[in-house]
Amino acid sequence: HELEFRVTDTQGKYAEGTVIVDINSPPTKPKIRIKPDPAEAGDALTATLKTESTDPDGDTITYEYEWFFDGAPYGSGPTQYDEVPSGTTIKGEVWEVYVTPVDGFNRGPEGYDSIVIANKPPTLASCSISPINPRNDDDLAAVWSGWSDHDGDPPQVLYQWLQYDNGVWVDTGVTTEQLP
Repeated sequence: HELEFRVTDTQGKYAEGTVIVDINSPPTKPKIRIKPDPAEAGDALTATLKTESTDPDGDTITYEYEWFFDGAPYGSGPTQYDEVPSGTTIKGEVWEVYVTPVDGFNRGPEGYDSIVIANKPPTLASCSISPINPRNDDDLAAVWSGWSDHDGDPPQVLYQWLQYDNGVWVDTGVTTEQLP
């Protein structure tokens, strides 16, 4: 809006001026979702726009992202980055993201989401049965190697021996490393 004004003193002297005032409405609040959900330790996190902001004035909207883990800031403040890189998250952490729409003139209300990082399942590099060519009276042993756990949990292995009987796998009920 262009506002024109005239100021007159008691002597009849005056001054005139013009002021341009921009009137702009802020963008609407976005709805945010952190993905993946559930997220496991080590996963990259992405803030996705479930519902984008709209701007009543038709201005172009950009978004600022601010991430936190366990209440502490991740990074140095609002950024244009909607992702936390893989390898950053640890089980049990609470991650939050605040997303603020900006239309070049105003900041709109921020959208928010949070997620608790779940335990990532461990992996084994290999598992085999020993002896390789057993006889009927041999005990069998499960031999595993290459335990890896992103969360740093110590090795803990559960055993379940199955027997193939008449085209069906049947649980033997043995839950130890060896099958007699």
